[in-house]
Amino acid sequence: MVFRNDTGHLLRLYILVSRDTTVSTGVPPADTNVFAPFSPTAFFLGEGIIKRVTCDHLVDEEEKYVKLHAINGCAWAQTINASVTIEEA
Repeated sequence: MVFRNDTGHLLRLYILVSRDTTVSTGVPPADTNVFAPFSPTAFFLGEGIIKRVTCDHLVDEEEKYVKLHAINGCAWAQTINASVTIEEA
C-alpha cells in the first residue's frame, strides 16, 4: 500500500475477502477482514510511506473475492495504490 504525503493519516484501507461482489460506499462491507485477527485496528493508515504486510489467512472455500475498501477522511479525493499477492498453500 502506498500512502501519499498529504493523507494526514485520514485514509483507511481495509483488505477483505468475500463470497460476493457487493460493495459499500460507507462503512466496510460485512465481509471477512483479513488482518483484523492480527491487529488492534481493522484497517491500515499512513502518510508518506509504503506499507508491506504479510499474513497467513486461510479463506473459506466460498470466499472467492478480494476487496480493498477505503474510507477517505481527507477533504480532497485520494487515489488508492495497493496490490495483493495470493500464494497457494
